[in-house]
Amino acid sequence: RQTVDGGLHEALRMQRPALAVGLDHGKLPGGRVEHGIVARRGQEADPFPGGLLVFGVGQHGGAFVPEGGPASAAPTGGPPLPWLDKLEEWASIALLLVVLVAVSVQVIARYVLHAPLFWGGELARYTYVWMAFLAGAFVTGRRGHVRIDLLDAILPPRALKWLECFANFAVGCICLAVVVFSFDWLLGTARPKSPALRMPMIFLYGGVWLSFALMALHSFVTFYLVATDRVPATPPNAETY
Repeated sequence: RQTVDGGLHEALRMQRPALAVGLDHGKLPGGRVEHGIVARRGQEADPFPGGLLVFGVGQHGGAFVPEGGPASAAPTGGPPLPWLDKLEEWASIALLLVVLVAVSVQVIARYVLHAPLFWGGELARYTYVWMAFLAGAFVTGRRGHVRIDLLDAILPPRALKWLECFANFAVGCICLAVVVFSFDWLLGTARPKSPALRMPMIFLYGGVWLSFALMALHSFVTFYLVATDRVPATPPNAETY
């Protein structure tokens, strides 16, 4: 990718009459440009055969976008599984709201009505566990976990790509091992019940088990997409999602 300023935009407009340069806020044949200046092919000699040259504005980068649809486009940095990303996001938000309501009701009942609820604290704790692990799977899908990137500026692109593949494959294997080897233990938690809610404990631990399964899925999908150059090796910034 390359970023150009207004001076280069003007130079293209003045020196390349074969290119129609203008703002484009919609979809392009090879992808989507939110804010960008697009140099389209003209009738004369084409300095950018086979597609569009997209120049970024401000902090947005530019890229050459091939013709032929998304399959031939440059790698994008969005969530690998958008539908699952949205599901995890909204589920995490809903669980956070449940925690907020449960804690608020417990505080009011204890200090205003002087009649504390025996189940309020337990509901808040268990919901917080679900939210934390599900949000962990959500962040894994967005490749947003805390990472040490000391080697990113040292390694060549090809080595960085395979390092990212190794990291995602290792995380996926570890999460998958947790899912496989904890399944029998998980089934053993179906009979015990929680003290206040009388909820089978498998629902509490099952949320953790499901989150590890989702993290394994996200890691293996990211491994495949990075290995096949469908997404960049370096995770994009959060605001790109």
